[in-house]
Order: sequence, then C-alpha cells, then structure tokens
Amino acid sequence: MQVIDSGFAASLARVLPGWLRRQTWLSRSAATLLGVEVLDTETIVRDPAIGWVDVRAMFGGGVAERYRLIVAVRTEVPSDIDPDAVIGEVEVDGRTLVVFEAMAWRAGALSAIRALMPHVVDTAVAPDALTVLPWGGISPTVLIDVRWEIKAHRQVSDLPNPDVELPAAMARAEVGRVAPIAEQVTRNGQVALALRSSLRIRQDGLDLVAASLRQLFEARVPPRLARNDVADEMEQIGRGVAEMHVALATTFESEPADGGAWAELLLAPLHRLGSGRIRFDRLEGVLQRLQGAEDLGRSIRTHGNLHLGNVAQTMQGWIPHNFEGDGRPYSELRQNVSPLRDLGRLVVSLGRAARTMTEHYLEDDFERNRELDVLADSWEERVVSHLVGGYTSVDEVHRLLPAGREARDALLRVFELEHQLTNVMPETHESPWG
Repeated sequence: MQVIDSGFAASLARVLPGWLRRQTWLSRSAATLLGVEVLDTETIVRDPAIGWVDVRAMFGGGVAERYRLIVAVRTEVPSDIDPDAVIGEVEVDGRTLVVFEAMAWRAGALSAIRALMPHVVDTAVAPDALTVLPWGGISPTVLIDVRWEIKAHRQVSDLPNPDVELPAAMARAEVGRVAPIAEQVTRNGQVALALRSSLRIRQDGLDLVAASLRQLFEARVPPRLARNDVADEMEQIGRGVAEMHVALATTFESEPADGGAWAELLLAPLHRLGSGRIRFDRLEGVLQRLQGAEDLGRSIRTHGNLHLGNVAQTMQGWIPHNFEGDGRPYSELRQNVSPLRDLGRLVVSLGRAARTMTEHYLEDDFERNRELDVLADSWEERVVSHLVGGYTSVDEVHRLLPAGREARDALLRVFELEHQLTNVMPETHESPWG
C-alpha cells in the first residue's frame, strides 16, 4: 500500500475535512477547519490493505494540529463497523475505494495488532475475540479476550501522552490499580499504539446512575427511599478521585496556586471551540477574580476529562481511568490546575445524566413532568452531596484545597460553569455543514 505514489494522499486529503468536522474529539471549532494535508503514509498490512496515515489539520488563525490514523482501504465497508469510523471514498489507480479506521473493524484491528505486536496475539485468536469499544473518544480502543486493552492514539504530540504517563505514576503510588503500559509501538518518537491489561469493569458510572434514575422515575419516591439509591457508591467514587489527586500531587509535586494561569487555561478551550463567534465577557470577568484570590489551594496534575464514563467499579472499588482527555492538546492536559476542576466536571456529568434521563420519561402531562423534575433535582442534590462528602473524607486531599469552605464552594462553581460552557460549544458554534 504505497499510497502516496498512487494519488491516495491527495484523494484522502479531500475527504478528511468533512469527516473530521463530524468528530466530537476535535479540539477546535469545526467551523474553522480550512483543510487537511496528508504528511506521510506507511503500510502495516498488505492484505487487507491497512496502514498509518499522518495528517496535519489546518485551522483559522494559522493554527495546525497533527493526527495519526490507522486506516483500512477496501472496495466496500464491512457491515459491522461504526458509521462514524468511515472516512469516505477515494480514488486509487482509477478505482473508487472506501477508507475507514481499521480499529473499528475487528478483522482489520486484529491484522494490524498482529503485524505491530506479533508476540502479543496468539495465532489462534479470531476476530470474534476482539471487542471494539464505543467510538467517539480521542483514541480508538479494542479489547482482546477481555484481557488486553489496545489504544491507537490519534493525537500526535512531542509531549508525553497523559494516558501513558498518569497510570504509571499512580501505579508507583499504588493507587487506582490502573495497569501501566505493558508494550507500546512508537512512530516518529511518539506513542502510537499502547497495550495494557484491561480493567475488569463491573459497571461504569453511567451505568450506575442510569439504573438509579430509571428505578427512581418508575417508583416515584424520594431518592433516599429508592431501592436503587447510589449514595454509598457516590461516596466511594469521591474517595477514589481524592486518592487519585493525592497520588498525582505526590508523584508530580504540587505547586502554589496561580489564579492567572488557571484563568488562561480555562478560557483556552472555550476560545478554540467558540472560534471568535462567541463572547465570554462575563466568564472572563469571573475568572479575572482568580488572579487576585488568595485562598485557592494547590495546583496539581489532574485527570483532565473526568466524567461518569471514566469512573469504573472494579474488584478494587470505584476508580478513575482513561486519562487521555477529550481531544485537548497535551500541553493543556499536562498543566497543573486545582483538583476541584476534576470534581467540577464530575458534578456537571451527574447533572447532565439527570437531565438526559428525565427527557426519556417526559409525558404529555404537566403535573407528572413537574414531578419528574423535582425528583431529578432531589436526586442530583443527594448524589452530589455524597460525592463531595466522599471526596473530602480523605484527609490528605485537604492540603490541596482552599482552606475556607466558602472559597472551596466558589471555586468548584467556577469549574462547573467552565465545563458547562465547554459542553455546549460544539452545539452552538456556526457550522459549515448546517
């Protein structure tokens, strides 16, 4: 698959912008994507045709981001892959072929893994032994025999990958039990493919709260009386997050808080996603107050993308995992910030879960819908209270937080607001595809 010489690169560069604009992990406003340049290709497997493709995406303002894909080229799309993984049709030597991400195709993923990590996968392993995890994150992920997790890292950076760096740090601190990388494949000096033992997940946070809210809305009783009350689990999740923060603060060392640097860090993704079309005067005014604040706690490395889908129940309890972020540049993910930013993201995630589940149960009855809203608000207040209670039950975490209760609450609200705005940016910015 010497695709550069066959016109593949130019053809692929024409279809990539449309595909990229549909990706939720794109770190910048899709409306500002100007074009894509294919930098390099390299064959991994010839039959089926699978290879590396390194690209540069150009955005308005002279900004560029690099991405690395493992793609398959075939006459047709296999029936069992996620449509979001289909990049588009290309012309190769006068033939029309389709390009899609190989890690979304079990047979293709198995072929690529066998070629890149030949001693990892037994020759007897069949494609049916692979599980393709849900698409949409920054790194396509597959499980092999439920024992191994393999990630193909799309984001290209000369900085260390947080999803490699942070689990190793936590393993040294004996916290969380997220396995460090067992083997990796590098390309041009960056980690491109990483293998680790998979977490034996019983359920994740989304499954937990969905079951709780479903039972609550069907029973229509106060949350504390519901059969599937999750207050205890929320406390466990809170403790797990606090233990992670203590471990990261110890391993990477905490720093004195810098409110001005925090303000710039919080505004960076909003300006990227808002693409100059949305004004943040009010938020900027709020964040400017951080610059002169004295009681802010410490600044540490954080998870970076903590939400219900990234906390899991394992044999060791509830732990955070999946540290690669949401598509933001590694330079941002690796900047120190208050641990309350992670907690604020988790709080917002709980509120979004409550609102989403409520919408599924709405009826053409104002009174019954009002009852659902009251139940959802009560549930959210209860689970957030227990989450924060579990978090603050870890004594060592208090040295990282503002000393005063009022300062803690105010700072947590700032991070909640920041994350709420980040969530709605992709839904509000002008989009060239309508």
